[in-house]
Amino acid sequence: MSGKVYEKTLTLKDNKKLKDIKVSFPKVVVFFVGGAGDKRPYGGSGPNGNITVVLDKFAKQFSSEIKNGDIFASKSDTYLGYYEIYGDDRIKKNVISKLENKNQSIVIVGHSLGGWNGSWLADKLSALGYKVELLITLDPVGVGYFVRKISDIYHEPPAVEARYWVNLSYTRNDLEIDNLVANAGGRFNPKGRRRPLPNDPDVNDGVDVDHAYTLAAMQVTTSKGMTTWEILESTVKDCLR
Repeated sequence: MSGKVYEKTLTLKDNKKLKDIKVSFPKVVVFFVGGAGDKRPYGGSGPNGNITVVLDKFAKQFSSEIKNGDIFASKSDTYLGYYEIYGDDRIKKNVISKLENKNQSIVIVGHSLGGWNGSWLADKLSALGYKVELLITLDPVGVGYFVRKISDIYHEPPAVEARYWVNLSYTRNDLEIDNLVANAGGRFNPKGRRRPLPNDPDVNDGVDVDHAYTLAAMQVTTSKGMTTWEILESTVKDCLR
């Protein structure tokens, strides 16, 4: 089969002037970081996609802004396992490669081991000059000796750098398997340490939910009079203005 080939000249060949082409980038990039057994199996359990419940609600609420390119957030690109942000090489491959410039506002939502490594991610990105506008850590886990031995997580508590940090510690401590696993892994309370962190959370509240419940925890009203979800929503909207 043959067909005609059409040629259209957009600029005359003798026009040597430089042309300005405006290229727009997403104003906000949101990373959702899952914990043990979230994106891949862990200890024979999973993947369970606990953090994807938050991602799905976010994608639905901000569908227009994502579609028109103002927000970059998706399961294929910004949903990460805790192990994918461990170490500078993985951060470069899985995070920095998805950022267009240092003027973009970055939001990190991490659960369990993803909250622990997500705190480190916030610190490392800030040190490189990126703008981490909001860090949300949902029942971060990483204090326990055993979990450090078998998981790709940092061995020291993070020195967090973010414009605003919300940490939720889950207080329910019954015999649900997720709670038992979280306790074994070592739940991390940033303000419960003998030596305070350089930058304590702006919100550090306890919520009465099981360890696996991400969205339910974010819908509990915090000591600031807003839910964590409302803080996320408000921050993103402010960054879009």
